[in-house]
Amino acid sequence: MSGQSVTMKNGMQVIAPSADDVKGLYEKIFVVETYRKHGVALGQDDVVFDVGANIGLFSIWVSDRFKGVRVHAFEPIKPTYQALVQNLARHSAGAIGHDVGIGSECAELEFTHYPNMAQVSSGCD
Repeated sequence: MSGQSVTMKNGMQVIAPSADDVKGLYEKIFVVETYRKHGVALGQDDVVFDVGANIGLFSIWVSDRFKGVRVHAFEPIKPTYQALVQNLARHSAGAIGHDVGIGSECAELEFTHYPNMAQVSSGCD
């Protein structure tokens, strides 16, 4: 992984390709808690599929906020997946990373990957 260690506002260190990209994502997930605003409530033994998991910040947030929830994080872009599994191992040991994408049909796609702007990388045209 060609990423770098980036320290978030709460002191958490993650591997990310770009400090600027990940800090904006961190702000949305951990500070603003965007996902909690839409009624996300999970209980013991629930399962979350984080599809397009990027480097795993949402998976880490779920594991931190909702104890006992099982997380499966899916990321098809190889360098981003490598950062994902490192971050999950460090901050969300129970989460499982999968190096595949999920779609409506079985197919092979070519992804457009922007290493310093992972949030806009895509396999869809």
